[in-house]
Amino acid sequence: MTTAAIRNNLHKLIDVVNDNTILKAVQTILEKEATNNIIGYSIDGKPITQELLDEELEASEQDFKNGNFLTHSQLKKEIKNWRPTKKK
Repeated sequence: MTTAAIRNNLHKLIDVVNDNTILKAVQTILEKEATNNIIGYSIDGKPITQELLDEELEASEQDFKNGNFLTHSQLKKEIKNWRPTKKK
Protein backbone atom coordinates (compact mmCIF):
# COMPACT_ATOMS: atom_id res chain seq x y z
CA MET A 1 0.00 0.00 0.00
CA THR A 2 1.38 3.42 -0.91
CA THR A 3 1.79 6.24 1.59
CA ALA A 4 -1.00 8.19 -0.12
CA ALA A 5 -3.34 5.19 0.12
CA ILE A 6 -2.53 4.72 3.81
CA ARG A 7 -3.22 8.42 4.50
CA ASN A 8 -6.50 8.23 2.62
CA ASN A 9 -7.51 5.13 4.56
CA LEU A 10 -6.63 6.77 7.89
CA HIS A 11 -8.73 9.82 7.03
CA LYS A 12 -11.71 7.58 6.35
CA LEU A 13 -11.20 5.59 9.55
CA ILE A 14 -10.85 8.69 11.71
CA ASP A 15 -14.09 10.07 10.29
CA VAL A 16 -16.07 7.01 11.46
CA VAL A 17 -14.48 6.47 14.89
CA ASN A 18 -16.54 7.99 17.71
CA ASP A 19 -14.48 6.82 20.68
CA ASN A 20 -12.75 9.90 22.08
CA THR A 21 -10.09 7.79 23.83
CA ILE A 22 -9.02 6.15 20.59
CA LEU A 23 -8.99 9.48 18.74
CA LYS A 24 -6.85 11.07 21.47
CA ALA A 25 -4.45 8.11 21.36
CA VAL A 26 -4.09 8.41 17.58
CA GLN A 27 -3.64 12.17 17.92
CA THR A 28 -0.90 11.70 20.51
CA ILE A 29 0.97 9.22 18.31
CA LEU A 30 0.73 11.44 15.23
CA GLU A 31 1.73 14.60 17.10
CA LYS A 32 4.75 12.85 18.58
CA GLU A 33 5.83 11.65 15.13
CA ALA A 34 5.24 15.05 13.56
CA THR A 35 7.44 16.79 16.12
CA ASN A 36 10.18 14.13 16.18
CA ASN A 37 11.76 15.59 13.06
CA ILE A 38 12.05 19.06 14.62
CA ILE A 39 15.57 19.61 15.91
CA GLY A 40 15.33 23.29 16.78
CA TYR A 41 13.69 26.61 16.03
CA SER A 42 14.76 29.65 14.06
CA ILE A 43 15.07 33.03 15.72
CA ASP A 44 11.53 33.87 14.55
CA GLY A 45 10.14 30.65 16.08
CA LYS A 46 9.81 28.52 12.95
CA PRO A 47 10.64 24.84 13.43
CA ILE A 48 13.86 23.54 11.87
CA THR A 49 13.89 19.93 10.75
CA GLN A 50 16.96 17.80 10.13
CA GLU A 51 16.03 17.79 6.43
CA LEU A 52 15.95 21.60 6.27
CA LEU A 53 19.23 21.84 8.15
CA ASP A 54 20.85 19.37 5.72
CA GLU A 55 19.57 21.39 2.74
CA GLU A 56 20.93 24.63 4.21
CA LEU A 57 24.28 22.98 4.90
CA GLU A 58 24.46 21.65 1.34
CA ALA A 59 23.71 25.12 -0.04
CA SER A 60 26.37 26.66 2.21
CA GLU A 61 28.96 24.11 1.14
CA GLN A 62 28.13 24.83 -2.51
CA ASP A 63 28.49 28.58 -1.88
CA PHE A 64 31.91 27.95 -0.38
CA LYS A 65 32.99 25.81 -3.35
CA ASN A 66 31.83 28.59 -5.68
CA GLY A 67 33.86 31.20 -3.80
CA ASN A 68 30.82 32.89 -2.28
CA PHE A 69 32.34 33.90 1.04
CA LEU A 70 34.29 36.66 2.75
CA THR A 71 37.65 36.27 4.41
CA HIS A 72 38.05 37.44 7.98
CA SER A 73 39.80 40.64 6.93
CA GLN A 74 37.12 41.34 4.26
CA LEU A 75 34.41 40.90 6.85
CA LYS A 76 36.17 43.23 9.31
CA LYS A 77 36.28 45.94 6.61
CA GLU A 78 32.60 45.42 5.82
CA ILE A 79 31.63 45.62 9.49
CA LYS A 80 33.34 49.01 9.76
CA ASN A 81 30.90 50.27 7.13
CA TRP A 82 27.92 49.06 9.18
CA ARG A 83 28.67 51.35 12.09
CA PRO A 84 28.28 55.08 11.86
CA THR A 85 31.53 56.94 12.47
CA LYS A 86 31.81 58.55 15.87
CA LYS A 87 32.20 62.31 16.01
CA LYS A 88 34.88 63.54 18.38
